[in-house]
Amino acid sequence: MRPRLAGRGAGDGYACVSGNYTFGNATLALNGTGVGIAMGGNKTDVNGTGMNDTWAIVTRATTIVREPVTNPPPFNETIYPASTWRVNPEGKYSINETTGALTMVLRHSLIPATSGRYEGVATTLGWSRRVGFGKVRAEMDVGGVASGVVGAMVIAAPEGDEIDFEWVGANTSQVWTNWFRSGIPEYGRGMAHEIPGVDKGGSHEYGIEWTEDLIRWSVDSVPVRTIYRVQYPRPDPPYDGGWLFPTRRGDVEIGVWDGGSSNEGTREWAGGFVDWGDAGQEYWVKVGWVKVECW
Repeated sequence: MRPRLAGRGAGDGYACVSGNYTFGNATLALNGTGVGIAMGGNKTDVNGTGMNDTWAIVTRATTIVREPVTNPPPFNETIYPASTWRVNPEGKYSINETTGALTMVLRHSLIPATSGRYEGVATTLGWSRRVGFGKVRAEMDVGGVASGVVGAMVIAAPEGDEIDFEWVGANTSQVWTNWFRSGIPEYGRGMAHEIPGVDKGGSHEYGIEWTEDLIRWSVDSVPVRTIYRVQYPRPDPPYDGGWLFPTRRGDVEIGVWDGGSSNEGTREWAGGFVDWGDAGQEYWVKVGWVKVECW
């Protein structure tokens, strides 16, 4: 399943702040000390694996904070400024200093799961603030997915409300849209949209527009799907408010994960098991920039 970031209450109390975010030309600071080490070209963390036993900050116009494995630092404006983006502790990523693009990697676990199969170690990038109604857009290249691999761009609330864009290796010329209310797994609303050219590589702009009355998904500024709150009345609990429609503030998260290691239905949707025949095998998605508009 898609991993969530630790300490996901991080957005509580911090109002959404509109902004444009890129990730290049960065400085790496260790352990929150502010002692920077300049790094050139594409880079991972200082140990060269994309992992860090503690946490790290990458700064430019935006900030990436490595989620701690243990003893998380307190969430405050000093450590996590408004423009912070967090990465899960076991995730792997690199940044192109010239373009500002961020590459997130799904890598080999190296240790088989209880099933005896190897599984992928996912990477998730998340914003430090929560979005209520507004618009989230990102330039993404999903050319690095394959059978069983899932790329995702979501707005997800801790109460289970969620709005999704997802790409699966089963068909890389499509993008899927879906939404949930209160975490109830009603998957029949998922819809695939043909996006010519995605399987050939290259970037597209994906956007989620969310108001109290509608959700609109777009690709390259062209709407591909719109749903309206009034289409989905549902008065019985746990759908408080009487509508099967997301209304709670959510975390913006983008990443890549192993759909092949999930339940049978998810695995079939994703295109089967991921090919982990080579321990060095990696799959990826790239993010050129993220833009958030708060309403």
